[in-house]
Amino acid sequence: KTIDSILLKVKNISDQTKMLGLNAAIEAARAGETGRGFAVVAGEVRKLSEESMNTVNEIKKFVGQISETLQGLGQQAMAGMEGSEEQASAIEEITAGLQEIEATVRTVDKVAQKL
Repeated sequence: KTIDSILLKVKNISDQTKMLGLNAAIEAARAGETGRGFAVVAGEVRKLSEESMNTVNEIKKFVGQISETLQGLGQQAMAGMEGSEEQASAIEEITAGLQEIEATVRTVDKVAQKL
């Protein structure tokens, strides 16, 4: 969310820069030949604004991909934990079964020794 907030600020700055570039181009056109050099600067400001906006969009896309990847990893971790819990439960059942078998073998051994 912090990244989204920063990207929104950069987008707003980019939008404002674009408007300033447009206004500067209009003023340069009004100034005629005298404003010709300023028109070049205004055009560069608009290009910079567009590049900033494109970069913001690329970052948003990248952050979205990272977010999706992290969500997927979280789901895999949860599934792994559930699987581990199932395995632990199965091991406990097997251990209990082996303990019962051991107790039965001891009982049979005692009976066999008495005979």
